[in-house]
Amino acid sequence: FRDLEVLGEPTETIQKLLEKGHDVKILSKVETRDTLDRGIDKILWVQKNIPVVELENIIIVPYHLRKIDFVKTNMSQSVLVDDYSENTKEWASYGGTPVKFRQTKIKPNYDFIQINNLKELLNYV
Repeated sequence: FRDLEVLGEPTETIQKLLEKGHDVKILSKVETRDTLDRGIDKILWVQKNIPVVELENIIIVPYHLRKIDFVKTNMSQSVLVDDYSENTKEWASYGGTPVKFRQTKIKPNYDFIQINNLKELLNYV
């Protein structure tokens, strides 16, 4: 995971979100069987590739838990960008704003915002 390619310019986009006053957190799920190693890899990747995100804002979510369980603020003010449809659907069911990160130009039939790169998020928040 540490060597995973960076898509777009996440540091620039997240910096703009921070400047607008958004509380940016990175929530990333890991498989149960390799939680510690995979979690460390993901933290190191974020620190290397998106250095504007503070360590305390990188949240590793064990696979058997839900991302919504780690939200400490009002869900109606929370935006989740995720490539996994089930996470975005669950986020919406709890009153949050889901944003589907697509890795193709084909637009599936979802009832929420869809983006192809993180920079597009700036058009919605």
